[in-house]
Amino acid sequence: MLVNDEHLPSIDAVAKTLEGAGLRVSGVMETVGVITGTADDPDQLHALEQLDGVDAVEVTRKIQLPPPDSPIQ
Repeated sequence: MLVNDEHLPSIDAVAKTLEGAGLRVSGVMETVGVITGTADDPDQLHALEQLDGVDAVEVTRKIQLPPPDSPIQ
């Protein structure tokens, strides 16, 4: 979650709000204005983005590279 500039001084309160909305907060990076966490329901992400203080929600995507000995690199 990217916290908007206006809410950076109260980033911990934004984290609590996100927790109340169902996000399992795993980290608060005050300096860069980012809150990391996990939500069980992908449909919940849009609702989290609408919360006061949240600028954006970014979903982590899994990337898998082929093994080093694979013919395709």
